[in-house]
Amino acid sequence: MDPNINTNHYIFVVTSHHRILGAGAQGGTRIPDGHFRKLAPSRRLERHRAGQDAAGAGDPGGDALRRCVKRNPQGPFQVLARRRLFPHTVIHEPIPESDCEKFQACFFPGVIDIVTTPSGGAKTCVVKNPRNDSVSRQVLRPPEFEGKVTLGRVRSYFIFNVESMGRCPPQEIPLEACNALLANTKSVRASLKLQMDVMF
Repeated sequence: MDPNINTNHYIFVVTSHHRILGAGAQGGTRIPDGHFRKLAPSRRLERHRAGQDAAGAGDPGGDALRRCVKRNPQGPFQVLARRRLFPHTVIHEPIPESDCEKFQACFFPGVIDIVTTPSGGAKTCVVKNPRNDSVSRQVLRPPEFEGKVTLGRVRSYFIFNVESMGRCPPQEIPLEACNALLANTKSVRASLKLQMDVMF
């Protein structure tokens, strides 16, 4: 394992890491590169921590085999979307300079920043980008950080991650979904008002 990568780093498996192998009538031979083009070569398929085996067979150099099948033409093609609550990390006490690097390593890269205090010139930790936090409990294990930090999430503050390989860009899909929801709400409201007018 690369010594520059700690155990808190994530390694992503994307579609460009896959090789296409023939099966069945294709004789199990490898399909020439470029014969089939991946529609989205950078699409994430798996996420592993440093040192994990993607093949799952205990052999770090092994290959993970995935079987591709034809999709039912009657099946709907849905947009892949994930949501999570916005992470909220509160540091109650200043982190000593000697523990700053250890404290920073307990979080996902980019969440905690080590800065110099304006008064004494010593270094301490601040929350830089809570959006990237995975809210793991790693920071709660060391006894020196007990009572100095609180992990949580902001209620009703959702982060959406939408993927789309269709003609609609991912950034437009949430807005269109909200517009469709508002249109349906107005339609139901108008229908209820019409029924109430007929009844009374």
